[in-house]
Amino acid sequence: MNTLALRCVLATVLITTATAVTAQTDWNRINQQNDAINRRIEQQRQQQLANEEGHRRSMEAVQRQRDALNPARQPSTGADGPRTERPPTYAHLAVAWHADAGDVWATWNQQTEEAGRQAALVACNRVMGSGCTIALNAWNSSIAIARSQDGFLWTGWGATPDTARRLAIENCAKSTLPCEVTKAFTAVAPVVASLPNPTGNYFPDTVARHYFAMVAWPKEKPAQAWLNKAWLVSGVQGYEASQKQVLDRCKQDTGVVCEIGQSAANGLVVKLRDETGVEYWHTALLAQHVAERVKSECAKVIAPCTVVATYDSRTPRLEVVATAITARQTRGSMAIAWPRSFLPTWQKVVVTTGHPKLDDAKAAAVARCETESRNGCTLLGEVDDGNYPLLGLYRDSKGGVRWYGHFTSDQIDKLANEDCAGLGLSCKRLALVDARKPGTAVQSLADQ
Repeated sequence: MNTLALRCVLATVLITTATAVTAQTDWNRINQQNDAINRRIEQQRQQQLANEEGHRRSMEAVQRQRDALNPARQPSTGADGPRTERPPTYAHLAVAWHADAGDVWATWNQQTEEAGRQAALVACNRVMGSGCTIALNAWNSSIAIARSQDGFLWTGWGATPDTARRLAIENCAKSTLPCEVTKAFTAVAPVVASLPNPTGNYFPDTVARHYFAMVAWPKEKPAQAWLNKAWLVSGVQGYEASQKQVLDRCKQDTGVVCEIGQSAANGLVVKLRDETGVEYWHTALLAQHVAERVKSECAKVIAPCTVVATYDSRTPRLEVVATAITARQTRGSMAIAWPRSFLPTWQKVVVTTGHPKLDDAKAAAVARCETESRNGCTLLGEVDDGNYPLLGLYRDSKGGVRWYGHFTSDQIDKLANEDCAGLGLSCKRLALVDARKPGTAVQSLADQ
């Protein structure tokens, strides 16, 4: 799984306002990584609900195109004049899955949607006992299944098997992990409705049940004794059972609500450390993938990194893991300042980095801003939380200024795009600052 984003709460300010809007900041999280993994897992488990209507519309469009080309569906002429148009022919396809299973159950060329759904669910629940859901259902088309390197499954739908495979990989790639297609199923419409194609089934009698490894940490700043700590569970079958164990233990220890930061199904959770002392987490499906993951992911961060520890999903454990975060000491403190009042002729901010003390960074940013703008200046929120070696400064389509911190420029762009898209905005990166290098820069907010 990807480097989970250690995110600043964005500071949004409108340039057109007369006063600066105070930006918000996160607490200095223990190696905080973005909650995208939780959203991804929920998306995976409920993907059929979220995408069903879109798939249905797409399949109807494909069916209309096929109807137009299929003579069996066109009006025919007999001795008594034009005959009634023959009904369209459908072959239904359904795929069921279970959160704790490493495989799926599929049936195709069913005559009705309900028949396909029920057949797939019955086959799945016969093996898993209960808890199966429909991953995706379709007609006259294909569904492909992809597996990411954290062991989780993804679906893709397409009018052809190749399209379904491609979209399964694209959907799986949202996890930013290497993916591979494991299966593809196709329902073929019969030429004549009264002569349906033979039904096909993929109903495995046994499947590999997932053992999960999960890492959790507090969503809020805990007491001093629990700073720089993470909670790890593994060796438990069942996603919900694993999640409950580690979240309950984290909350019991800290007294605050906790969240899942990383998880692997029948795979490995890997803790990495870069040369600045910052530690973060990744996943790999197999031991031989660890070196590959380190090579690919560490190439994206500023400092080279190495494997500190590897935790497999099958070994029973529920423990507290120390997590070193020394970015503040390594890179110093940073701050951003801008004029108290809107200045049409000076639409800029001042970014200062690498100061031994946060107060010094703030004072330097304000002083430089006042000198350059010849106006009173104020801080653009409490930008520094000490965790991020890179800072991205963005302007949104409404004139707002937003900032995001992370270890890589790719992840910063991803955070910005996700947040702005969620607000119905577009964002343009203005600058990327290496927070470890001491210095002061004046950054224009005008369109380049």
